[in-house]
Amino acid sequence: MLAKALGVPGSAVSVVAGGTARLKTVRIEGDPAKLAKSIEALGRQS
Repeated sequence: MLAKALGVPGSAVSVVAGGTARLKTVRIEGDPAKLAKSIEALGRQS
């Protein structure tokens, strides 16, 4: 779901902490500039 929202393949997203917790820390691999724009766009949708 997160990968699709950011426009990256599922293999680029991994949970690094909080696997069973409500709050999670994730690692997203990809171009930092493109990811920043995608994250900003998601923030504007809220």
